[in-house]
Amino acid sequence: MIDLETLAALAAAHPDDVGRPVAPLEIRGRVLDTDERAVVMSVVNLSHDSTYRSSIAPSVAQASAASQVWDLNGYCAVPS
Repeated sequence: MIDLETLAALAAAHPDDVGRPVAPLEIRGRVLDTDERAVVMSVVNLSHDSTYRSSIAPSVAQASAASQVWDLNGYCAVPS
């Protein structure tokens, strides 16, 4: 993950690029235009040895339930 200090350094090093549009992302045929709408990314991880502990779902059922909550809250989901 990028921290605020690193992001600020990148912005300072490339001031002419900060305001430029970002090309839309295409993931599995779904186009996400982040210049039009913010996108929140979340990860559900079924790997119990992940170092990102809060992303771990102990079962497929719990992973599915988590993704349904995100969907109900308006987050954009791209199935894996």
